[in-house]
Amino acid sequence: MIFSGRGQTEVTGILGGNVTLQFTFHCIIHDNCHFAIYWTGHKKIAEYSKYKGGRGVFDIYQNTSVGYHMTNLTQNHAGLYWACLFSDSGTLRESNKVQLIVQVESRGITITDSPLPTYTTTKEEDGSSGFSPFVIITVLVASSVVLLAVVFLLLI
Repeated sequence: MIFSGRGQTEVTGILGGNVTLQFTFHCIIHDNCHFAIYWTGHKKIAEYSKYKGGRGVFDIYQNTSVGYHMTNLTQNHAGLYWACLFSDSGTLRESNKVQLIVQVESRGITITDSPLPTYTTTKEEDGSSGFSPFVIITVLVASSVVLLAVVFLLLI
């Protein structure tokens, strides 16, 4: 699934699947160009040049954009990506930014990561533990649902 906005695209990938991020430049890209892909925190994660290669994970589309192929997606791959094109004259051009979201999906059912519930105990005057039967039942039901979802995913 791809959503585009002002200079930024949102791409949703499936956990364990593959995805291609597309970065567009407002100039002509040749096979002998030098470009690199950056990830959240300005970390260079991949590079292509006629000297270093890298053609297996990159494609050049219509001489104006670069496709970066990612395989076996994990939750750690989620983040903001962009590409920089380095010309022989020393000019640096930055592409659009792509926000990658990684989701778990199984036959039309999408499960996204959600924060774990937080339980707080309060000291009560009558000496009770602070856990009501409602909290215990909630924990048991939530645990059962998560366990059922994991078993269901493993059976597929």
